Amino acid sequence: DVFKTDDKLWEFKAEYDVWSTSIKDNVLVLGCSLTENLLSKYAPVYALDLKTGNKLWKFKAEDWVNTTTIKDDVAILRCGYNKYLKYAPVYALDLKTGNKLWEFKVEDWVNTTTIKNDIVVLGCRGGYVYALDLKTGTKIWEFKVESSVEMASTKDDILILRCLFGYTYALDIRTGHKLWKFKAEHDIWTTSIKDDVIILGCRKGHTYALDIKTGSKIWEFKAENWVKTISIKDNIVILGCREGHTYALDLKTGTKIWEFKAEYDVWTTSIKDDVIVLGCREGHTYALDLKTGTKIWKFKAEYDVWTTSIKDDIVVLGCSLTEDLLSKYIPVYALDLKTGKRLWEFRAEGSVETTSIKDNIVILGCKEGYTYALDLKTGAKIWEFKAGGRVETTLIKDDVVILGCGYNEYLDYAPLYFLDLNTGSQIFEFKMKSDVGSSIIKDNILILSSKNEVYAFDLDKVDIKLMSMDIKEKEERKIVATNKNKNKL
Repeated sequence: DVFKTDDKLWEFKAEYDVWSTSIKDNVLVLGCSLTENLLSKYAPVYALDLKTGNKLWKFKAEDWVNTTTIKDDVAILRCGYNKYLKYAPVYALDLKTGNKLWEFKVEDWVNTTTIKNDIVVLGCRGGYVYALDLKTGTKIWEFKVESSVEMASTKDDILILRCLFGYTYALDIRTGHKLWKFKAEHDIWTTSIKDDVIILGCRKGHTYALDIKTGSKIWEFKAENWVKTISIKDNIVILGCREGHTYALDLKTGTKIWEFKAEYDVWTTSIKDDVIVLGCREGHTYALDLKTGTKIWKFKAEYDVWTTSIKDDIVVLGCSLTEDLLSKYIPVYALDLKTGKRLWEFRAEGSVETTSIKDNIVILGCKEGYTYALDLKTGAKIWEFKAGGRVETTLIKDDVVILGCGYNEYLDYAPLYFLDLNTGSQIFEFKMKSDVGSSIIKDNILILSSKNEVYAFDLDKVDIKLMSMDIKEKEERKIVATNKNKNKL
């Protein structure tokens, strides 16, 4: 059985699935999906005391709350479109009391919300954009674009709207006045802003740099394929594209500094100093010079490279499971960042889903539930732990490893483990009813949601050292542990 201890700081049971969470000071706001009973139809919203889990207030929204945003002492709730009411409600609540300050009804789906300088901006599927006063809900201005508003972001007093069919708008957030409009040739997939330049990456490879104040096109670049990621470092724009294409462009001119073609799709990238590491399908791994694109080295792993992590000039590669049923053990490699020389290799039982590094310890979480701690320098196995489900997330806090696992239908729960980083000993296990939906850490309190249940763990109290273990029987274990304050759990 699970080790019996007061391991939870608190637990809260909501009426229905938790969709959104926000924290301000010591208040946790939970937005839930729609629930029905014979007398009412509503989506509950809760405010809880972060330290105790006590319910401060409850509010009933008219549709599921997909986003909660807190500004000052005002909680903004963005809800789904209610087909019976024929509108999507947006609420502003007093964070301390839960009293409704105002409500705004949008006759459309609201896709995106952003807040700047006490102005709440709503971008809608039908192309309407609304700016509301945060304190009163009064509509300051309204603007109509030509297609669905997919994303809204701000830079100073400039509101950037990324819309379908390649449209980008810039508005004065105070007045709604259109500063400029730009039409790309294809849908915009990703954007990035650096100083006064906005970079737009599109599906067919077109990439644009615009002056954020005027919308003037500074430069245009055509990549070979769909631009999926944009990153900027030291005035160098890195474009990651489908089918292995990677480009480095000068931020100011758009001049191609270099281009690199990997043999297969790039699945993961990591940057350390002036070195970019690309992990690709079929195990191909490359290290490139950030400034020149020169291939520093290439390494061929046995299977697809799923994760890349860099610590102290050591690159750790975790591979995914091959379809070859004869292969049970999946390799993990450590390479020298400068030379690509293989420092060590370890064989894990199952695809490596996640890697974390703390000090000189590498934590591997695997699809089959195996978790390993390896010495970063040598690859020697320090310990091994078999979880009761697929390891989907790993978190290291001081000397404690937290493993979040997927739902196990045979156990009928999703296990959450707290392990000693140095020994792998299980401090305790907690049973969740389903996979972790969202997680937040605030003031050393770990908040996890699992469908309609929310859990809080005091990470200070689980930051403990195992003092002794007495084995009474084969299936019975008694663990004596103390926390930092020498209080028994």
